[in-house]
Amino acid sequence: MTRSIDESTELIDRYLHDLNVPAWRRLRPGISTDEVQRRLFPRGLQADSNVLSLYRWHDGTSWDGDPALNDLHLVPGFYFPTIDESLAIYDQFVNELDENPAWFPIMADGGSGYSFVDLSHLGQQPIYHFTFEDIEHEKQYDSVRHMLDTIAESYLKGIFFVGEDGWLDNQWEAHWALARQMNPTASYWIDD
Repeated sequence: MTRSIDESTELIDRYLHDLNVPAWRRLRPGISTDEVQRRLFPRGLQADSNVLSLYRWHDGTSWDGDPALNDLHLVPGFYFPTIDESLAIYDQFVNELDENPAWFPIMADGGSGYSFVDLSHLGQQPIYHFTFEDIEHEKQYDSVRHMLDTIAESYLKGIFFVGEDGWLDNQWEAHWALARQMNPTASYWIDD
C-alpha cells in the first residue's frame, strides 16, 4: 500500500533530521499551492495534487553559502531544486534545447541527469529519468506520490544512509529492487 504524500514526507523529514543528512539544513520552507499554480500557469503547465503537495512540503534545497553538491542531496546523487531553479531548467530545456514542454524537472544531479514529472495529463503524472546521453527517457516513478513513498521506504529500511564521509549513500542493488517493486510500471528499474 502506498503511503500518502504527507506520511512519506514526514518520514523523510524525520530520517533526514535523525541521520543528520546535510540537506536537512538546506531544505526551504514550502510554498502554497496557489503560488505553485501561479508560477506554472504562464508556461501552460498544470500540476496535479501530487506536485502541489511536493512544493507545499518544501520549496527545494537552498544553494546559499556555496555548498558542496553532496550537501544538497535528498537522495543519493540527486537534489530537489527550488521552484525557481526548476523553472529556469524548464525554460532552458524548452526554449533552447527543444525538449518536451510538458516535462517539469523536480530532481537534478547537478550535471546532465534529471527527473521530470510529465504534466501533460492531470489524471496521471509519471516521472521520467533524463540524461543527454540517453535517446529514450524511461519512466522512473509512477507518480510523485510513488517517488516520495520509495524515498521514504529507502530511508526506513536503511537503504539510504550517511556514509563515513558524512554524505548520503545507499545500497544500490537494494534500492533498485525496492524501486522496481514500488513502481511496477516504471521501466527505468528493470535490469536489461
